[in-house]
Amino acid sequence: MINAEYITVLDAIYHKEMDAILKFSACQSKLSALIDMGKLMDHSSNRMSVTAQQDKAEPVTVAETQEILSPRQLEIRKDSLKAFVEHFYGNCAMQMTKHSDAGGMLKYWWNLDECMHASSK
Repeated sequence: MINAEYITVLDAIYHKEMDAILKFSACQSKLSALIDMGKLMDHSSNRMSVTAQQDKAEPVTVAETQEILSPRQLEIRKDSLKAFVEHFYGNCAMQMTKHSDAGGMLKYWWNLDECMHASSK
């Protein structure tokens, strides 16, 4: 059960990041479409009134948003997820499988170097 719970946590991390990548990509597409249609203009310097909510957040220009949502930033996120799967999640799961006997775990995840977080090594 302990190893299954750990794999569930790793799986949740994977799915959360995958969801973020999909949302990032969708946002990127919507921003591009709005710019192409001429429906998005920078009005960040024309604040007519100030509310408590606006005080907390700095305005972001269209150009800054494009930089945040640049294709390079999306590739960085994808590369990070790929590295997590290839070098951590996959190795950990493989080691757990190697140390199982008909579904029974012979070693717990904390006894496997491949399953320990990189910062704890």
